[in-house]
Amino acid sequence: PSSASQPRWVAKGDMCVVPEHGLVVVEASGGRDGRFAVRASDKQRAQVPVDVMRAPREERYAWAPGTKVAYLSASLGTWIDATVLSFNPSSSTYNLDVRQE
Repeated sequence: PSSASQPRWVAKGDMCVVPEHGLVVVEASGGRDGRFAVRASDKQRAQVPVDVMRAPREERYAWAPGTKVAYLSASLGTWIDATVLSFNPSSSTYNLDVRQE
């Protein structure tokens, strides 16, 4: 079997972090307006723009290798498309397929 993961997007059932709601579950992928339907632990539902969604920092909710993401590069001051390679449980960080110059 190949070690490369198939590309995927954040989708229904995935967990993410949203500032006003904390850890939420994605109920529907982004529509025409780029918003995702999410449900918080208190059952509150919301429509949130993709640019406020963040990857979970808990291993059990970590996004799978192959997940497409956007990474805010501090050195370039812009968002860069990237793909999750792995999750580091000891530091609660992700390895992405981008390199800092």
